[in-house]
Amino acid sequence: MALRGKDIAEKVWNFLTDANINEFGTAALMGNIQAESGMNPKNLENLCEKRLKEAGKPYYTDETYTAAVDSGKISREEFLHPLPGKQYGYGLVQLTSAGRKAGLYDLAKSKGTSIGDLETQLEYLMIELKTSYKTVFNAIKDAASIKAASDIVLKKFESPSDQSESVKNKRAENGQKFYNRFSKTGSKGGNNMSIRIGHASISESGTVNGKSGDQTGKEVCIREWYSISADYMAIHPDANVREKHAAAVEAACRNDNIGYSQFGSDNRNTLNALAKKVNYDLSKVGKCNCDCSSLQNVAAVASGSGATYGSNGWTTSTMKSALKALGYKIITSAAYLRDPAYCVRGAIYVKASSHTVCGLDNGSKAGQTLSAAGISGAAPGSGGTSGKSVDTIAREVINGKWGSGGDRKNRLAAAGYDYAAVQARVNEILSGKSGSKKSNDEIAREVIAGKWGNGDDRKKRLAAAGYDYAAVQKCVNKLL
Repeated sequence: MALRGKDIAEKVWNFLTDANINEFGTAALMGNIQAESGMNPKNLENLCEKRLKEAGKPYYTDETYTAAVDSGKISREEFLHPLPGKQYGYGLVQLTSAGRKAGLYDLAKSKGTSIGDLETQLEYLMIELKTSYKTVFNAIKDAASIKAASDIVLKKFESPSDQSESVKNKRAENGQKFYNRFSKTGSKGGNNMSIRIGHASISESGTVNGKSGDQTGKEVCIREWYSISADYMAIHPDANVREKHAAAVEAACRNDNIGYSQFGSDNRNTLNALAKKVNYDLSKVGKCNCDCSSLQNVAAVASGSGATYGSNGWTTSTMKSALKALGYKIITSAAYLRDPAYCVRGAIYVKASSHTVCGLDNGSKAGQTLSAAGISGAAPGSGGTSGKSVDTIAREVINGKWGSGGDRKNRLAAAGYDYAAVQARVNEILSGKSGSKKSNDEIAREVIAGKWGNGDDRKKRLAAAGYDYAAVQKCVNKLL
């Protein structure tokens, strides 16, 4: 089949998602591919290029090496072992072992394509994932987060010699960039998000200056948690303050009147100026702008933390002293800052002179973070004893896992969840206000995979989740 897309990255994204790998898994795999080859299917490992040149070989660049393999000047054996006793990487995922490279070589020859053909390499990638690397494929096709899936690809598929936390984080960040570019579900909250953050990101022009309002839907937005390499996390000891801060950030992210800009007449302080007029209800603010730190400053005012907004508001360089003065607990240990499992709803992550975001869900180890900060109790509405996020529980409610009416309320309370917060999220999802609904095509693929049951049960569950059963079934029939 012909690949779809304007460039290699878009073609890879479409191929992988068409292969029923979800967006998180696709982004994670692409983040690793970017690290391995720069998304270049003809990429020859740099060290190999150096050694071939030293050995006087006439083919030591990506293009000349690929052409030599295609023409037969480089034999199959020499492709497997470019130099006696040595193995080097080639292609998108940098196949290195003789066995893996032989599989690609034989496939290309059988198809009559170049060894560097993108579609051939993607086809071979899927062959490997579905045979030799089934555990990796199963982990990424229904991945719950980019970071977790990226770590699995790194450790169990690519297996580079350096598997340090910095390498893991970099590859996950690569994946996040692809997700941000191509995701059809993640701009204003996404529908597969596990642990989420809310932040002011960048203007519509990709710079620090922009027009009033969110022109792209991604200037001020909710997205999956990702590491900003934070210097610290600030947590208010009062759970109600944390909840109000997170709710304010969510309201800002869902209000397309709020965009990103630092300077000019529509600068970062215009959000606060308008927020004052509506008693800091950020869902009611008109056209304005903010940046990452001014957004968190305004949310802190809205939370009742005691914060005020000065003439120019907080910056990422001044936030720490301001937060400490307000009684926020400061966590600096990297263990709590680099893993979404330790996220606390309403916590503020800060990288000085760089960026700041707000955690919107409790991770599975949020209790440990609160304990490390010397805070007892859990945030209301963000998780219970199981550590699942409100978003996750709300989707379970929609799928009928928590009963209905009084029974649902009792079961949620017994499990440590705030019924009101969960129900509010259920209502929000069903109303479509957070951009949370998937496309009919995506749902159809889930139906085929058995995730929505059968017969009348499927029909009821789709209707409860706000989907048009007939439209989804039409997509199912077309796919089959």
